[in-house]
Amino acid sequence: MTKKRLSSVLLVALMFTAIGLACAAQVNADPTITMKIHKDYGYSSFGNDAQGDWTVHATVSEDTTRVEFYLDDELQFDDTQTPFAWSYVTDDFPEGLHTIKAVAYDSNGNTATAEVEQNFVPFPMDFTIGIVIAVVVISVVVSILAVVFARRKTR
Repeated sequence: MTKKRLSSVLLVALMFTAIGLACAAQVNADPTITMKIHKDYGYSSFGNDAQGDWTVHATVSEDTTRVEFYLDDELQFDDTQTPFAWSYVTDDFPEGLHTIKAVAYDSNGNTATAEVEQNFVPFPMDFTIGIVIAVVVISVVVSILAVVFARRKTR
């Protein structure tokens, strides 16, 4: 075998070894997880204050078999079907700062974790009062307009 041919054979063997190691590394990789919280119905501030119905959505790597959802380190839901999500109502828990955690598991038992903090607050009364005032003002304006148009028609 010539030197040139031997170096080509070695180069090809090295490439296949590198590809095999890369594939093996992907197969044995730990799962990945990211978490987003979506307001279904309720109140939220510009910070992390929350009140009402919420859903935690976990975006995970393809090899994930289940996701556990925790509130303050207490298991709330073990989801074994995609899409992985947990819905909750803040009124079911004490007011204050809480840690929401999601743990993804793959078929080999490897885990990945994502956490976020959320402050559960009561529904703000000033918001309710604002809605009531807006409804009253709109009702008065509509009534006045109805009277004005009714008088115009009779002339």
